[in-house]
Amino acid sequence: MTTAERIAAWCDERAGLTVGVAEPACVEIAQAVQTATGMRLVTLESVTLG
Repeated sequence: MTTAERIAAWCDERAGLTVGVAEPACVEIAQAVQTATGMRLVTLESVTLG
């Protein structure tokens, strides 16, 4: 999406959706690193929750 109008329309189409609760078992802090062919994520920190 490249225009404000398209982004606003996308949000408006989803305005009535019910949002649930996410309960992840673990979370990570990652850094995006550029490679020769694209990007990859490198985990900097990982924590198990619960």
